[in-house]
Amino acid sequence: WNNISDEGCMALSDWLKTDSQINRLDLSFNNIGEEGGKAIADALCTNKSLAHLALNGNKVGDKGGLALAKMLCVNTTLKTAELANMELGHQTMTMVGIALSHNSSLLVLNMDRPSLFSRQEEAVEHVAMGLKTNQSLRTLSLRNAGLKDRGCFLLCDNLVLNHSLTELDLSSNKLTEDAGPALAQLVESNEVISKLHLANNELCDRGCTSLSQSLAKNAGLTDLDIAYNKIDNDGLLQLASAVSKHGFLTRLTAWGNLIKPQSTAALAYACQQLRSLKNTDIRVQVIDDVPNAVRKVTPESTFQPGLA
Repeated sequence: WNNISDEGCMALSDWLKTDSQINRLDLSFNNIGEEGGKAIADALCTNKSLAHLALNGNKVGDKGGLALAKMLCVNTTLKTAELANMELGHQTMTMVGIALSHNSSLLVLNMDRPSLFSRQEEAVEHVAMGLKTNQSLRTLSLRNAGLKDRGCFLLCDNLVLNHSLTELDLSSNKLTEDAGPALAQLVESNEVISKLHLANNELCDRGCTSLSQSLAKNAGLTDLDIAYNKIDNDGLLQLASAVSKHGFLTRLTAWGNLIKPQSTAALAYACQQLRSLKNTDIRVQVIDDVPNAVRKVTPESTFQPGLA
Protein backbone atom coordinates (compact mmCIF):
# COMPACT_ATOMS: atom_id res chain seq x y z
CA TRP A 1 0.00 0.00 0.00
CA ASN A 2 3.00 2.29 -0.43
CA ASN A 3 2.91 2.71 -4.22
CA ILE A 4 6.19 0.82 -4.54
CA SER A 5 7.13 0.30 -8.19
CA ASP A 6 9.63 -1.86 -10.06
CA GLU A 7 12.32 0.74 -9.34
CA GLY A 8 11.72 0.39 -5.63
CA CYS A 9 11.95 -3.38 -5.95
CA MET A 10 15.38 -3.04 -7.56
CA ALA A 11 16.60 -1.26 -4.43
CA LEU A 12 14.91 -3.83 -2.19
CA SER A 13 16.53 -6.60 -4.19
CA ASP A 14 20.02 -5.21 -3.64
CA TRP A 15 19.27 -4.92 0.06
CA LEU A 16 17.92 -8.48 0.32
CA LYS A 17 21.06 -9.85 -1.30
CA THR A 18 23.17 -8.58 1.59
CA ASP A 19 20.70 -8.54 4.51
CA SER A 20 20.74 -11.48 6.92
CA GLN A 21 18.25 -10.23 9.49
CA ILE A 22 14.87 -9.56 7.87
CA ASN A 23 12.38 -12.36 8.37
CA ARG A 24 9.17 -11.01 6.80
CA LEU A 25 8.49 -8.85 3.73
CA ASP A 26 4.98 -7.71 2.81
CA LEU A 27 4.73 -5.78 -0.48
CA SER A 28 1.06 -6.51 -1.13
CA PHE A 29 -1.04 -4.14 -3.26
CA ASN A 30 1.66 -1.91 -4.64
CA ASN A 31 2.57 -1.14 -8.26
CA ILE A 32 5.08 -3.93 -8.73
CA GLY A 33 5.21 -5.38 -12.24
CA GLU A 34 7.16 -8.01 -14.11
CA GLU A 35 10.63 -6.52 -13.56
CA GLY A 36 9.98 -5.98 -9.88
CA GLY A 37 8.88 -9.56 -9.48
CA LYS A 38 12.01 -10.76 -11.24
CA ALA A 39 14.18 -8.58 -9.00
CA ILE A 40 12.66 -9.98 -5.80
CA ALA A 41 13.01 -13.51 -7.16
CA ASP A 42 16.66 -12.94 -8.02
CA ALA A 43 17.43 -11.72 -4.50
CA LEU A 44 15.65 -14.64 -2.84
CA CYS A 45 17.72 -17.15 -4.78
CA THR A 46 20.58 -16.28 -2.43
CA ASN A 47 18.90 -14.69 0.61
CA LYS A 48 19.05 -16.99 3.65
CA SER A 49 16.92 -15.11 6.17
CA LEU A 50 13.52 -14.24 4.66
CA ALA A 51 10.82 -16.67 5.78
CA HIS A 52 7.59 -14.90 4.81
CA LEU A 53 6.90 -13.14 1.49
CA ALA A 54 3.63 -11.45 0.47
CA LEU A 55 3.19 -9.98 -3.01
CA ASN A 56 -0.60 -10.18 -3.25
CA GLY A 57 -2.33 -7.78 -5.62
CA ASN A 58 0.69 -6.79 -7.72
CA LYS A 59 0.52 -7.20 -11.51
CA VAL A 60 3.67 -9.23 -11.74
CA GLY A 61 2.27 -11.29 -14.63
CA ASP A 62 3.28 -14.68 -15.92
CA LYS A 63 6.93 -13.86 -16.64
CA GLY A 64 7.50 -12.29 -13.24
CA GLY A 65 5.64 -15.17 -11.65
CA LEU A 66 7.79 -17.66 -13.55
CA ALA A 67 10.91 -16.10 -12.02
CA LEU A 68 9.37 -16.40 -8.55
CA ALA A 69 8.43 -20.04 -9.18
CA LYS A 70 11.98 -20.83 -10.34
CA MET A 71 13.25 -19.20 -7.15
CA LEU A 72 11.18 -21.69 -5.14
CA CYS A 73 13.19 -24.49 -6.74
CA VAL A 74 16.39 -23.31 -5.04
CA ASN A 75 15.30 -21.27 -2.00
CA THR A 76 15.52 -23.22 1.25
CA THR A 77 14.40 -20.66 3.85
CA LEU A 78 11.04 -19.31 2.64
CA LYS A 79 8.13 -20.69 4.67
CA THR A 80 5.21 -18.61 3.36
CA ALA A 81 4.57 -17.37 -0.19
CA GLU A 82 1.48 -15.17 -0.67
CA LEU A 83 1.10 -14.82 -4.44
CA ALA A 84 -2.61 -14.09 -4.87
CA ASN A 85 -4.19 -11.92 -7.55
CA MET A 86 -0.93 -11.35 -9.41
CA GLU A 87 -2.03 -12.31 -12.94
CA LEU A 88 0.01 -15.50 -12.77
CA GLY A 89 -0.44 -17.69 -15.83
CA HIS A 90 0.19 -21.11 -17.28
CA GLN A 91 4.00 -20.94 -17.20
CA THR A 92 4.04 -19.90 -13.54
CA MET A 93 1.65 -22.64 -12.44
CA THR A 94 3.62 -25.26 -14.37
CA MET A 95 6.89 -24.17 -12.77
CA VAL A 96 5.27 -24.07 -9.32
CA GLY A 97 4.42 -27.74 -9.80
CA ILE A 98 8.06 -28.47 -10.58
CA ALA A 99 9.18 -26.37 -7.60
CA LEU A 100 6.90 -28.27 -5.25
CA SER A 101 8.60 -31.51 -6.21
CA HIS A 102 11.97 -30.01 -5.21
CA ASN A 103 11.17 -27.63 -2.37
CA SER A 104 11.22 -29.03 1.16
CA SER A 105 10.87 -25.83 3.21
CA LEU A 106 7.74 -24.00 1.98
CA LEU A 107 4.79 -24.43 4.37
CA VAL A 108 2.12 -22.03 3.03
CA LEU A 109 1.34 -21.24 -0.62
CA ASN A 110 -1.43 -18.89 -1.74
CA MET A 111 -2.09 -18.62 -5.48
CA ASP A 112 -5.66 -17.31 -5.43
CA ARG A 113 -7.07 -15.84 -8.63
CA PRO A 114 -4.44 -16.69 -11.25
CA SER A 115 -5.03 -15.67 -14.87
CA LEU A 116 -5.60 -19.02 -16.54
CA PHE A 117 -7.58 -19.62 -19.70
CA SER A 118 -10.64 -21.80 -19.16
CA ARG A 119 -9.13 -24.87 -20.84
CA GLN A 120 -5.69 -24.69 -19.28
CA GLU A 121 -6.22 -27.19 -16.50
CA GLU A 122 -3.00 -28.87 -17.59
CA ALA A 123 -1.32 -26.19 -15.47
CA VAL A 124 -3.25 -27.48 -12.46
CA GLU A 125 -2.10 -30.97 -13.40
CA HIS A 126 1.53 -29.90 -12.92
CA VAL A 127 0.71 -28.44 -9.50
CA ALA A 128 -1.08 -31.68 -8.60
CA MET A 129 1.91 -33.79 -9.63
CA GLY A 130 4.19 -31.61 -7.52
CA LEU A 131 1.93 -32.10 -4.51
CA LYS A 132 2.12 -35.87 -4.96
CA THR A 133 5.77 -35.94 -3.92
CA ASN A 134 5.97 -32.76 -1.80
CA GLN A 135 6.23 -33.49 1.92
CA SER A 136 6.55 -30.02 3.44
CA LEU A 137 3.61 -27.84 2.28
CA ARG A 138 0.92 -27.50 4.97
CA THR A 139 -1.50 -24.97 3.43
CA LEU A 140 -2.58 -24.48 -0.19
CA SER A 141 -5.10 -21.88 -1.34
CA LEU A 142 -6.44 -21.86 -4.90
CA ARG A 143 -9.52 -19.69 -4.47
CA ASN A 144 -11.14 -18.25 -7.57
CA ALA A 145 -8.73 -20.11 -9.83
CA GLY A 146 -11.29 -21.22 -12.44
CA LEU A 147 -10.80 -24.78 -11.25
CA LYS A 148 -13.26 -27.25 -12.77
CA ASP A 149 -14.12 -30.87 -12.05
CA ARG A 150 -11.18 -32.37 -13.95
CA GLY A 151 -8.71 -30.11 -12.17
CA CYS A 152 -10.30 -31.03 -8.85
CA PHE A 153 -9.96 -34.72 -9.69
CA LEU A 154 -6.26 -34.27 -10.55
CA LEU A 155 -5.57 -32.44 -7.29
CA CYS A 156 -7.46 -34.92 -5.14
CA ASP A 157 -6.01 -37.96 -6.89
CA ASN A 158 -2.47 -36.79 -6.18
CA LEU A 159 -3.21 -35.49 -2.67
CA VAL A 160 -4.35 -38.96 -1.65
CA LEU A 161 -0.63 -39.80 -1.65
CA ASN A 162 0.42 -36.58 0.10
CA HIS A 163 1.02 -36.81 3.85
CA SER A 164 1.84 -33.20 4.75
CA LEU A 165 -0.94 -30.88 3.49
CA THR A 166 -3.37 -30.04 6.29
CA GLU A 167 -5.36 -27.12 4.81
CA LEU A 168 -6.88 -26.93 1.32
CA ASP A 169 -9.01 -24.02 0.08
CA LEU A 170 -10.81 -24.46 -3.26
CA SER A 171 -13.51 -21.87 -2.64
CA SER A 172 -15.08 -19.81 -5.43
CA ASN A 173 -14.19 -22.13 -8.28
CA LYS A 174 -16.32 -23.96 -10.86
CA LEU A 175 -16.78 -27.28 -9.11
CA THR A 176 -20.04 -29.12 -9.74
CA GLU A 177 -21.66 -32.23 -8.28
CA ASP A 178 -19.31 -34.29 -10.48
CA ALA A 179 -16.39 -33.17 -8.27
CA GLY A 180 -18.06 -34.84 -5.28
CA PRO A 181 -16.60 -38.34 -5.74
CA ALA A 182 -13.03 -37.01 -6.06
CA LEU A 183 -13.42 -34.87 -2.94
CA ALA A 184 -14.99 -37.81 -1.12
CA GLN A 185 -12.08 -40.07 -2.08
CA LEU A 186 -9.65 -37.47 -0.73
CA VAL A 187 -11.51 -37.15 2.58
CA GLU A 188 -11.84 -40.91 2.89
CA SER A 189 -8.22 -41.71 2.09
CA ASN A 190 -6.32 -38.77 3.58
CA GLU A 191 -6.72 -38.11 7.31
CA VAL A 192 -3.94 -35.52 7.36
CA ILE A 193 -6.13 -32.79 5.88
CA SER A 194 -7.92 -31.06 8.75
CA LYS A 195 -9.36 -28.01 6.97
CA LEU A 196 -11.30 -28.25 3.69
CA HIS A 197 -12.95 -25.11 2.31
CA LEU A 198 -15.26 -25.48 -0.72
CA ALA A 199 -17.56 -22.46 -0.42
CA ASN A 200 -19.08 -20.77 -3.47
CA ASN A 201 -19.08 -23.73 -5.82
CA GLU A 202 -22.00 -25.78 -7.16
CA LEU A 203 -21.66 -29.15 -5.42
CA CYS A 204 -25.46 -29.42 -5.12
CA ASP A 205 -27.12 -32.47 -3.54
CA ARG A 206 -25.07 -35.20 -5.22
CA GLY A 207 -21.73 -33.58 -4.44
CA CYS A 208 -22.70 -32.98 -0.83
CA THR A 209 -23.97 -36.54 -0.48
CA SER A 210 -20.70 -38.00 -1.77
CA LEU A 211 -18.72 -35.81 0.60
CA SER A 212 -20.99 -36.61 3.55
CA GLN A 213 -20.65 -40.35 3.06
CA SER A 214 -16.86 -40.06 3.24
CA LEU A 215 -16.93 -38.32 6.63
CA ALA A 216 -17.75 -41.59 8.37
CA LYS A 217 -14.38 -42.97 7.27
CA ASN A 218 -12.35 -39.90 8.28
CA ALA A 219 -11.12 -38.93 11.74
CA GLY A 220 -8.88 -36.03 10.77
CA LEU A 221 -11.16 -33.39 9.25
CA THR A 222 -12.08 -30.70 11.79
CA ASP A 223 -13.07 -27.71 9.61
CA LEU A 224 -15.52 -28.07 6.69
CA ASP A 225 -16.86 -25.13 4.68
CA ILE A 226 -19.53 -25.91 2.04
CA ALA A 227 -21.42 -22.61 2.18
CA TYR A 228 -23.19 -21.33 -0.95
CA ASN A 229 -23.11 -24.59 -2.93
CA LYS A 230 -26.77 -24.81 -4.04
CA ILE A 231 -27.29 -27.79 -1.75
CA ASP A 232 -30.95 -28.65 -1.28
CA ASN A 233 -32.82 -30.65 1.33
CA ASP A 234 -31.56 -34.13 0.37
CA GLY A 235 -27.90 -33.16 0.47
CA LEU A 236 -28.21 -31.25 3.74
CA LEU A 237 -30.01 -34.19 5.36
CA GLN A 238 -27.11 -36.45 4.34
CA LEU A 239 -24.69 -33.89 5.76
CA ALA A 240 -26.59 -33.70 9.04
CA SER A 241 -26.59 -37.48 9.39
CA ALA A 242 -22.84 -37.65 8.72
CA VAL A 243 -22.02 -34.77 11.07
CA SER A 244 -23.90 -36.32 13.97
CA LYS A 245 -21.76 -39.45 13.66
CA HIS A 246 -18.41 -37.87 12.79
CA GLY A 247 -17.35 -36.72 16.23
CA PHE A 248 -14.35 -34.61 15.23
CA LEU A 249 -15.59 -31.46 13.46
CA THR A 250 -14.94 -28.25 15.38
CA ARG A 251 -16.21 -25.89 12.67
CA LEU A 252 -18.99 -26.32 10.10
CA THR A 253 -19.96 -23.62 7.60
CA ALA A 254 -23.05 -24.32 5.51
CA TRP A 255 -24.97 -21.06 5.20
CA GLY A 256 -26.18 -19.94 1.77
CA ASN A 257 -27.59 -23.29 0.72
CA LEU A 258 -31.28 -24.12 0.22
CA ILE A 259 -31.97 -24.71 3.90
CA LYS A 260 -35.54 -25.80 4.64
CA PRO A 261 -37.31 -26.62 7.93
CA GLN A 262 -36.57 -30.36 7.70
CA SER A 263 -32.85 -29.92 7.05
CA THR A 264 -32.69 -27.09 9.61
CA ALA A 265 -34.03 -29.40 12.31
CA ALA A 266 -31.67 -32.19 11.24
CA LEU A 267 -28.62 -29.90 11.29
CA ALA A 268 -29.62 -28.50 14.69
CA TYR A 269 -29.91 -32.01 16.11
CA ALA A 270 -26.60 -33.03 14.52
CA CYS A 271 -24.84 -30.04 16.06
CA GLN A 272 -26.31 -30.93 19.46
CA GLN A 273 -24.93 -34.44 19.15
CA LEU A 274 -21.51 -33.27 18.06
CA ARG A 275 -19.77 -32.22 21.26
CA SER A 276 -16.58 -31.20 19.46
CA LEU A 277 -18.33 -28.49 17.38
CA LYS A 278 -17.39 -24.98 18.52
CA ASN A 279 -18.21 -22.80 15.51
CA THR A 280 -20.99 -22.78 12.93
CA ASP A 281 -22.74 -20.18 10.80
CA ILE A 282 -26.27 -21.53 11.20
CA ARG A 283 -28.46 -20.56 14.11
CA VAL A 284 -31.92 -22.04 14.58
CA GLN A 285 -35.09 -20.42 15.82
CA VAL A 286 -38.47 -22.12 16.28
CA ILE A 287 -41.49 -20.17 15.03
CA ASP A 288 -44.91 -21.83 15.45
CA ASP A 289 -43.18 -25.18 16.07
CA VAL A 290 -41.27 -24.88 12.78
CA PRO A 291 -37.45 -24.71 12.95
CA ASN A 292 -35.94 -21.97 10.79
CA ALA A 293 -32.41 -20.90 10.01
CA VAL A 294 -32.91 -17.26 10.88
CA ARG A 295 -29.56 -15.54 10.67
CA LYS A 296 -25.97 -16.02 9.81
CA VAL A 297 -23.51 -16.10 12.68
CA THR A 298 -19.85 -15.37 11.99
CA PRO A 299 -17.73 -18.54 12.00
CA GLU A 300 -15.74 -17.13 14.92
CA SER A 301 -18.84 -17.00 17.10
CA THR A 302 -19.32 -19.90 19.47
CA PHE A 303 -22.22 -22.14 18.50
CA GLN A 304 -24.84 -22.47 21.20
CA PRO A 305 -26.44 -25.93 20.94
CA GLY A 306 -30.16 -26.34 21.04
CA LEU A 307 -33.00 -24.47 19.44
CA ALA A 308 -33.20 -20.82 20.33
